[in-house]
Amino acid sequence: MKKTNCLRLGVLLFSSIALLASCGAKDNSKKYTVTFYDGETVLKEEKVKENEKVARFEPTKENYDFVNWYATPSYNHLFDFDTEIKKDTSIYAGFSQFKEDTREFNIVGSGRSPLLSVSNWGKVIQDEHKLQKTAGKNEYKITLDLYEDDAFQFALNTSWYHQRGVGYFTTTYSNELKKDVFEGGGGLGDASAKRSNAIVKVAGNYTFTLVTHPNEDYYDGNYTEENKECFNLNPFDSISWVRNGDVQVVQEVMTNYYIKGAGITEWEDVYTPATSLVKDGHQHQLTVFLRENEEFLFTSLNTIDGNVTTGTEYLRYTNLDEESQKLFSNNKGNLITLKEGNYTFNYNDESKVMNVSFEEATLVPTDYYIDGTFGEKEWDGYCFNKNYQMNPSSENLDLYEIKNVKLKKDSQIVVQAFKAGATERGTWGTDSYNGLACYNYNYLVNGGENFSKVDATNSNVKVLVEGTYNISFNHYTKVMKITLTNA
Repeated sequence: MKKTNCLRLGVLLFSSIALLASCGAKDNSKKYTVTFYDGETVLKEEKVKENEKVARFEPTKENYDFVNWYATPSYNHLFDFDTEIKKDTSIYAGFSQFKEDTREFNIVGSGRSPLLSVSNWGKVIQDEHKLQKTAGKNEYKITLDLYEDDAFQFALNTSWYHQRGVGYFTTTYSNELKKDVFEGGGGLGDASAKRSNAIVKVAGNYTFTLVTHPNEDYYDGNYTEENKECFNLNPFDSISWVRNGDVQVVQEVMTNYYIKGAGITEWEDVYTPATSLVKDGHQHQLTVFLRENEEFLFTSLNTIDGNVTTGTEYLRYTNLDEESQKLFSNNKGNLITLKEGNYTFNYNDESKVMNVSFEEATLVPTDYYIDGTFGEKEWDGYCFNKNYQMNPSSENLDLYEIKNVKLKKDSQIVVQAFKAGATERGTWGTDSYNGLACYNYNYLVNGGENFSKVDATNSNVKVLVEGTYNISFNHYTKVMKITLTNA
């Protein structure tokens, strides 16, 4: 009996010792050092087991407000405290000295949104575009409807000073929808992204909150004194957002498309009959002469509630059907012609597919004259008169020009095109007719305040400001320009 009890006692004692030994076993799990910095000053070091997370804390600094923790010393990326630690890690504290922000920020952009369609890339800024500042805080808010592919950012004025773009967004991802609802043209966090548009991927009614730290503003290295306000940046400013629900006002949009290219428009937005696809229901068609190796795409204009605004839709190589792609090479989505000739583009805005037909051709030799009521003569009194003939420029053979033309106020002027060498108009409807085209206000790209259409039914160029002008017409692009001189 006593022997059994001793045996039991020995087993118990051995188990206890083993348990104690086990409890005191060395922890061999791998650990990494997480270092918290203020600039180059170490605030704290912490050992964290591999694949575990480091705890967040909020440091203090006299006369400064703590903004956030950042993954880089340039404060371009917030540190994600949900990140599992897998290596030695540095985290940087962002501190800002408070300064009252007296600026007014506005939303600028374009798209189907009622506010953005009026804005038209910031050309128009009204009270409705202003973000409302919270009293006593450097905090600005705006609520508005946004549609898919709308593009926008925040800025001070029509020159887009102090741009706050997609790189300032705290996130582009919706946890509720499980997807990105915004995207940008560049990588989040770098300087270019901070001046890049936010592109809407999910329509809805949104409230945006812009928080600013004006005392920390700086300018990147690419500015001059004249344009530096367009290069204003901030390491701590942020834009957060809430999606309140679906759009509140359904907008009816009419979209028109225009060719834009290296030669055909010199990469400018040119909205003329020569560049426009003609709309017929869901079909859009344009026949245009293009030279070999012309690089181009198609841009858009939206008409919304009577407002015409630059669209955010582009037609590219990927919109072509398989057979049409054989006519072009592809440069990052842009189309490049393989041959010179006439191209007919047919685009369906429901299927989002474009087909193209091609016919070999060359530019028709043409004589150009100015015509109208601008001088002592009346209509047709200027055609076939060498004094009013436009001649090729010595610098650009596509460019026909005439200089120092006196234009009377309220007079009219157009550019008439005739077969090269013609000495008379000929008879309409017969082979003898030499007229090729008449180019009016619709082809004028710099009318400004000096010119207008005659009226809603007459598209001739009307002179609003009397003066001496240089007039040019591009044989390839079909663009007319009239420039006031000091002659």
